[in-house]
Amino acid sequence: MSDKVKSIILTEFGGLDKIKVMDWPINSTNLRTKELEVKVSICGVNFADVYTRLGFLPHLETPRVLGLECVGTVVNVGIEVDQFIVGQRVLCYRWTGGLYRERVIIEEKYCFAVPDNLSDEQLVCLPSQYLTAYFALFDFGNLRPNQSVLMHSCVGGVGCAVTQLCKTVPNVTIHGTTSAHKLEVAKLKGVHHVFSLADLNKQNHRYDIIIDPLGGHYSAINQSLLKHLGRSILIGASSLIGSKDPPSTSGNTVEYLDLVMNNRAVCGLHVGLICENAPLRVKACMEHLFTLCMEEKIAPIVHATFTFDQIQNAQEELLERRNIGKILLRPH
Repeated sequence: MSDKVKSIILTEFGGLDKIKVMDWPINSTNLRTKELEVKVSICGVNFADVYTRLGFLPHLETPRVLGLECVGTVVNVGIEVDQFIVGQRVLCYRWTGGLYRERVIIEEKYCFAVPDNLSDEQLVCLPSQYLTAYFALFDFGNLRPNQSVLMHSCVGGVGCAVTQLCKTVPNVTIHGTTSAHKLEVAKLKGVHHVFSLADLNKQNHRYDIIIDPLGGHYSAINQSLLKHLGRSILIGASSLIGSKDPPSTSGNTVEYLDLVMNNRAVCGLHVGLICENAPLRVKACMEHLFTLCMEEKIAPIVHATFTFDQIQNAQEELLERRNIGKILLRPH
């Protein structure tokens, strides 16, 4: 037997009108042995849900519940759950979605125990944005003192995370692109050198690390801006999407000889699949992020909080690049 809870449903691939808020079945009476039932307090809004909506990930069938991350309180546990108890606050992250609900059923392996002295708002910013920034800078990027980093969309959720994490390494110079009206804001947030994306081709500077959430033809430009031994890390394809445009996954190929002759590396980063394939590494990284948060070396920035009923407005805010930091959702 199952009851129903308020949920954000993608009814089929397409525009914003394909997202509906409705009561959707949840089987909370027969938890599997390693599952938790969590009462959700807050969720995070991410480009990944836009990619899903537009059909970039066609193996994720519709109709489906959206939402990659949430914070809430455990209200029930399966008989083999050994890391969590009823009443405990948890952070949940599952890259295939399903977390935009008043209550969620989720496997124990996708949940993190959290410190009491971090707020729900701080915590929910960490999985998609800060884990992405962390793996890009330190695992793929091997960031070291005195290096330079270029971050596109530098005052978005990942951009703010990158800027803050760069400042945990001595003498790192942070460059960023953003919309013309956000240039001064980016400087206030700690980016040293800011310019419009339209000026990317005009740059004489070369970078040790470039973090690329844009994809498309920008990937080839980024490769040309790397120093010898430079690394470009692709984390998204936001330049290929728009609420009114059909989805496209076409892009430029990597020229192997170009990589060899210029000593460059090009990487692709999918945090959700790292969670699936290297969970212990993710857990260690998340615990480090908790510590950095508590030490106030990083401070998640919240742009705005919407309710579930305003999900279309929240995605529009993201698509129009109006956000400075993270966009959040509450069930009510």
